[in-house]
Order: sequence, then structure tokens, then C-alpha cells
Amino acid sequence: MKLFVCLLAIGGLLPSCTDSTAAPDFTETPSPLRLSLSLAMPQTVTVESRSVTANEVTVSDVRVFQFAEDGSLKNNQKYENTAITPDATTGLSKVTTGDTDFDDVTSRFYIVINTADALNALPATPSSSSDEGKLLAYAHTESDITLAPQVMVYGPYSYTGTSGSGKTALQLLAKMQHIGARVDVSWTIPADVNLTITSASVENIPTRYYLYMQPAVSDLEYTASQDITLVAGSTGFAFYMPRNKKGTGTATTPQEKNIAAKGPSGSLDGCTCIVLKGIYRYNAADTDGIAVEYRFYPGADMIGNYDIERGKDYQLAITLNGANSADARVSLTDSNVFGINDTDDVNHDIEF
Repeated sequence: MKLFVCLLAIGGLLPSCTDSTAAPDFTETPSPLRLSLSLAMPQTVTVESRSVTANEVTVSDVRVFQFAEDGSLKNNQKYENTAITPDATTGLSKVTTGDTDFDDVTSRFYIVINTADALNALPATPSSSSDEGKLLAYAHTESDITLAPQVMVYGPYSYTGTSGSGKTALQLLAKMQHIGARVDVSWTIPADVNLTITSASVENIPTRYYLYMQPAVSDLEYTASQDITLVAGSTGFAFYMPRNKKGTGTATTPQEKNIAAKGPSGSLDGCTCIVLKGIYRYNAADTDGIAVEYRFYPGADMIGNYDIERGKDYQLAITLNGANSADARVSLTDSNVFGINDTDDVNHDIEF
């Protein structure tokens, strides 16, 4: 199932001119830049074995930043409400910018969607060369790990200004990126195994998503254990989390991946862990069972890698064979896969 959401932003372009009689210290004002902006949204990710479809992202607001070469802010523009309208012909959503929202100068563009007013605190007018760094280091939080973050980002896109005449639009295709990862967990219990899973939780989820610049792993803070609500008869769940790139340990078998000494740098501290708890009965007729707990550390594989990277969908399929036996397999999908409805309308060409 493909998800096609594009936005087209069009502003005006006015030619620049100079006054030959102006005073020597006169500084020329940059001419406005006409920007034709399309946002390509990732396709919906479907895990065929479980028929799990990722939540679609609805664009509610679009913010476009333009930074000068030295990192100082040129423009911080937000578009929402009536500025975002559907295009019945192309099926895309169109965002119309103001005529003078951007400047025709060498600069870098960043696109961020669905942050509401969160980025209002960033400078609205140029202040210093640290402006760009404030955006790069901005941290976003989510309160529910079972809900897909709606925030997505693109950039930087480097633009070279021009003083030529007869300019048309800067046409920019912005391929939006997820700011975190999705993890799908499913389990199978053979018919002859008397096991019931009663609860699930996830440990060591970083507390913040970062729009662009990622901090060192040693600087991350982690949430307490996050409980997952399981419905009756449930055999799986999905959750979303920020990047947690912990690296590779020294384990050589799946069984060793849970040993702390085999973890990255000889520790499992901060490594994301999925915990399943349940009741196991040796015989179906047993009245009472024993409490069991299974712990799984997802990553690029189920042996030595503990990395959770942004833009990835991790599908963890587990077979629970008894009180002390579990077999887990992981597969990865790059969820930043894009589709364009009409490639004739959106491209990377810059025409002057």
C-alpha cells in the first residue's frame, strides 16, 4: 500500500536592482526567491507476515527554514490551515507561500512538518551564526511509544543564489524522513506448548527524538520501562522510538546476546530490550503454572548488533518453545521509501 502526499509551495520572484547614485556604503537587499516546493512522503510500510500497516502521516503544518552560509537565519516560515489545500488534479496537497518569503542568496533549506508551534522559539529573524545549530540540535518528545510520530524532516538542501535576470522557480523535491524507528514484535507459541503471555514492556528507550543532529550515545537519557497494553489473544504489538545506536557486542550465538559481558563494551546498559512475561504450565491440566520472562535485544541481527537506527522498521518474530527456550529472528525494512504521483511536476531542476 503506497502513501503519496506531496506539497507544492509557490512564491513570487521580483528582480533586484541597484541605484547607481546610492551612497558607497549602501547594502543591496537580496531579491525574493520563488520557491516551488514538493514534499515526498515515505510509502506506507507493510509487514506481510503480520499484515501490520504503519500509521499514515497527515500533514497539518509545514515549516521552511532558510539559513545563510554562515548559519544565521534568513527566513523561518510556517504554513498551515488555508495555506495547505488539496489539488484535485494531481491528488497532492498544495502549500502556497508568500511572494517574498525567501531570499535569492546562497543558503541552506530545511523542511519540517507537524511541529505545530514547537519551533516558534527558534529565531524568527537573524540573530547569529548559531541559528542553524539550534535547529539541528532541537529535541522532540513523544508521550506514547505506541503512536507513530507525525513529525518528519528534510534537509539541508544547498541552494546557490544568482543575480541573473529572467529567473523562474527553484523546484525542490524534499524527500521527508522519519525521525525515529518502528519496531514490530510478534510471537508464536506451538500448539503443544502450554504458555500464555500476560504482559509486555520495553526498556531503555531514549527520551528524545532529534530532528537532525544526533548526540553521542553516552549523552542519551532513557525512559523507565514502558508497559505495552495487550488485548486479549494478542500475539504482537508495535512501538516507535528514537535512534539508539549502541553498536556491536562479542556474542557469537543468540543465547549470548543477553549476557551483559557480551554486550557493547562489555555492558547492556542503555541497550533497548523487549520483555515478555507469562505463565507456563508443564501440562495443560496443571492448575498453577510458573512465571516466565523472556528478554530480547533488537538490532540489525539477533546475535551481536544492538543498533536501532532512524528510518528503519525492525520486524522481530519470536517462537516461544517453552519456559527456557525462545527463537527470535529479525528483519529490517527501510521505511524511508518514496513514491511520487507525477514525476513531471516535481523534480530537482533549478531554472533561471
